Amino acid sequence: MTPHTASPALRRIDRALHELRGGYPVLLTSEGAAFLAVSVEYFLDDAAPPLFVFPQGAARLVLTAVRAARLGLAQEAVSLSFAPFLASREHLAQVVEPSQDAPAAEALRDAAPLNAAESAALDLVKLAGLLPSAVVAAMPISDIPAWLEENHILRVDAADVANYHESLIADVRQVSIAHVPLKLADNVQVAAFRPRYGAVEHLAVIVGEPQKTDAPLVRVHSSCVTGDILGSLRCDCGEQLQGALAKMAAEGSGVLLYMNQEGRGIGIANKLRAYRLQDEGMDTLDANEAIGFAGDERDFRAAAQMLKRLGVSKVRLLSNNPQKIAALEGAGIAVSAREPLVIAENVHNARYLGTKRDRFGHLS
Repeated sequence: MTPHTASPALRRIDRALHELRGGYPVLLTSEGAAFLAVSVEYFLDDAAPPLFVFPQGAARLVLTAVRAARLGLAQEAVSLSFAPFLASREHLAQVVEPSQDAPAAEALRDAAPLNAAESAALDLVKLAGLLPSAVVAAMPISDIPAWLEENHILRVDAADVANYHESLIADVRQVSIAHVPLKLADNVQVAAFRPRYGAVEHLAVIVGEPQKTDAPLVRVHSSCVTGDILGSLRCDCGEQLQGALAKMAAEGSGVLLYMNQEGRGIGIANKLRAYRLQDEGMDTLDANEAIGFAGDERDFRAAAQMLKRLGVSKVRLLSNNPQKIAALEGAGIAVSAREPLVIAENVHNARYLGTKRDRFGHLS
């Protein structure tokens, strides 16, 4: 890709994600109006300096539909007056990073549906791997040019955010490949895939020559730092990863897609937040929803694109998750059979495995 072929709008959104992760605001424009937006994590940080030029009197706290429902506010995403939270980080944390304690009723007043810019801000903080909540304030459109230049604030169009998300899925391409012998199989190549925009990278672990098989064994495996790398006993991910590779090695071919979708798509930091809530008594689904995410935020269309680029259009899917079957078939990959991948329970993961079976509908 050469620089002049890139979409300026999508490049700005890619940069906006880095700004938000660094604690800086971005300016969202929508239908002739302008809104300053910053991640709510900025306000939870004790070390954060005062947020310069942020029009606090007009600020609104934006919550996802899932979080709003948990608080009994609505069945849709909402914004609240931010004024009650300015004096107390603890008050704010109860609403956006909850424990078992219920937030005070005063904090939940003045709930209103989101405008386009507030919705875009919510999408951006989720794409950035931050808590799914933002603080957004309307700004006079006439003051924008001088203010932007003085404070070096990035400006993006709210309408372009949805296009950016689609670009992460629809335009995934292979950027490198190398022979990587593994303990379980030495005839292995690992290919890196990357969307045109964004820094998210996915891997394809290619055992043998699966493209020469009518329906090779395939696993779509979401990254799990705690299970795959650290050997956590709270989940079955690491054992599923090794078990899938062992099956492919035994057959002589297969593809394991290692998707950068930590914690069912919520990211490692948020997954650890969910773990803390699980320690307080919630299960995996309830913990994700308590923070403000859907039970599963993953999108498997990029996995389907990777398979097609590898010359694989028909698979035997190594999975217990019927949603993966539906997602791949919906994206044009034929699933001729499902092969289970069952891992033995231990005292630490028994509840997690039960939740996957009973609440997420996983098969055995």
